[in-house]
Amino acid sequence: MLKIKQLSFYLFAVLLLSFPCYGEVNRKDVISYNLDYYDIQEESRKETIIQKETRTVLKQEKDSENKERRRKIKDFLKKIEENTIIRVTGYGTFNDNVYNTHSNPEADFITGLDIGFSYRPDWIWEKGHTVLDFNFEGGPRVSLGNSGSDSGANIMFEGSLSHTRGKYKGEIVAGIESDSSPATSYTRGGAAENVDSLESVYGGGFYADWEYLPFDLEYRYYTKTFESSESTGDSERSSLSFTEYLRIFSKMKVLLNYKYEEEMYPSNSAKDASTHGLAFGVTGNLSPKVEGTIKVGAKTREKANGTEADGSTVDVKLLYLFTENLYYDLKLSKDVTPSDYFDEDYNQTNSFSLNCTYLPPFSERLKFTGKVSFADSEASSNITSQTYSFGLGSEYAMKRWLKVIAEYAFTKKESDDELSSYTNNILSLRLVREF
Repeated sequence: MLKIKQLSFYLFAVLLLSFPCYGEVNRKDVISYNLDYYDIQEESRKETIIQKETRTVLKQEKDSENKERRRKIKDFLKKIEENTIIRVTGYGTFNDNVYNTHSNPEADFITGLDIGFSYRPDWIWEKGHTVLDFNFEGGPRVSLGNSGSDSGANIMFEGSLSHTRGKYKGEIVAGIESDSSPATSYTRGGAAENVDSLESVYGGGFYADWEYLPFDLEYRYYTKTFESSESTGDSERSSLSFTEYLRIFSKMKVLLNYKYEEEMYPSNSAKDASTHGLAFGVTGNLSPKVEGTIKVGAKTREKANGTEADGSTVDVKLLYLFTENLYYDLKLSKDVTPSDYFDEDYNQTNSFSLNCTYLPPFSERLKFTGKVSFADSEASSNITSQTYSFGLGSEYAMKRWLKVIAEYAFTKKESDDELSSYTNNILSLRLVREF
């Protein structure tokens, strides 16, 4: 019995002594497993942090790109806004002789609404400067004449694109005007009626601003067409002009101009003609208060049948700054042109116009204008006519973007050809809103 107890104690002691060894191995395994688990968790946590940081960086970059894109768009739209003017003009015009006829004058009241759009951006390059000038204006017309109401429209577009590099400048121009308004008149033999018309101009120019001998070179091509019933009045005209300057003072130049013109009439080629003209003059600041151009010239006109005739021109355009608030625009011209009619040798026209603008010092919102003009025409057949006109206008800026314009014009023409004589009075009122 004692031996059995001793043996049992011995086995228990062996088992007891062996237990720490087994316990030590199991704890190492457990610790290893725990460390592996924590390493995996730590790597997962770090990976999650990196992913979050990456997403944050990508989001910040995207937000920055979107912000930069919005800034560029905003700057682009702001530049467009700075270079753009939009006008809405509502007006009414009364004319007591809308067709300029000698007898049975017809009065008319025409209302209209014009939408105007001007866009003039410019781009500064490293070696040049580019300017775009675009203008559009037009809208409906409604006539409330004695013969009943009528409607139409007038649409005008003109634009130019120029590039300047150093002393050189190149330019292309284009324009078109469609007129189907009720007030359009087409007069022949004293009779007048509404006739729709379409006019266009295309061309370009090259300009060299050299120190002593600058020059201009310009080309223009014009067309004018009427509705089919009056297509005999259709015409085409092209001109090539070269002007050489001699700079005598910093702001004054002597000029020598050569101009060649061709006139073509698709429905009546017998009226085709070409003209060579040469003019001499001065341009620029003629005095501290006067600037403009004075020139005289001679021309030769060759008709389709081969006959030639000589003519002459005198042209004066001056701007006189009398005071800071008062200035005058003076135009004088004399033109002797060989006639297209077989029974006449020439047509001579002398014209004079004086425009006056006054800005009253007591109000920056007011502007007054006045105009007088006179034209005297004489043909070799001794048929003469004189046209007198007088006009007044006022402009008041109710707001910076809103102004009212009122104008009155009187015209009287006296002619040996009684059917060409007429008198008319025109009164107009316009309301202009600019954006």
